[in-house]
Amino acid sequence: MSTSLTELSEIYRKTFNDFPVIRGITDKDGNRYILRKHTDEDAADYYAFYNSPGIREFLPDGLVFKTKTEAMEELRNRVAGFYKREMLYWCIAEEKTNRLIGGCGFIEWSKYHRRLELAYDMMPSYQGRGIITSVLRFVSAFAFLHLHAVRLQATTTKDNHRSIHILKNKLGFKHEGLLQNYKFWKGEYINVNIFSLSLQQFNDYCKKGNYPFLDADWISFAKDLEQRLFNSN
Repeated sequence: MSTSLTELSEIYRKTFNDFPVIRGITDKDGNRYILRKHTDEDAADYYAFYNSPGIREFLPDGLVFKTKTEAMEELRNRVAGFYKREMLYWCIAEEKTNRLIGGCGFIEWSKYHRRLELAYDMMPSYQGRGIITSVLRFVSAFAFLHLHAVRLQATTTKDNHRSIHILKNKLGFKHEGLLQNYKFWKGEYINVNIFSLSLQQFNDYCKKGNYPFLDADWISFAKDLEQRLFNSN
């Protein structure tokens, strides 16, 4: 069932006052998930998650926590970043347990340039269910429709094939090339892939039915936004 313009408007009505909560996300088996603010109660799961095999090797050194207290401080910094309008990073949680299973959002938020950098992670035991694809479609739509972004971008290491597949084949991001010596990673400076999704590309992707939760009113709104910003036909 499509979500109406009125219903989503109410969900996002307090975007710039309260931390936005997004519901209605499902996996291939119909299990439900929510995107919400991180809390101190998430610290133990967050610590275990970020130190688990299959995750740790894709994280920069600064996100490998030595203690649960360090993990809690990182979660608090992420929440504070929203209220400073510097970032917007959600906790991905199971709806029935409210337990953290991953995270996603925008780790850089340039309001002047209307540009956001997308990042995400998911516990290995929850990968392969279509959860992260559904989640990222919701937050990408949120960025264009409610933060009025004109560009989303994301970076990956060269061997993060799962992430590359999601960006290119599930979300419609385009590979723009390599950023040279872009990140300090495991003791050395490395090149990373950069991918992007523009407002125009997002609208084209919507027309192909790749954002099934958006109804015709939303797609029309996004197209109108594109026309006002770029005077496109």
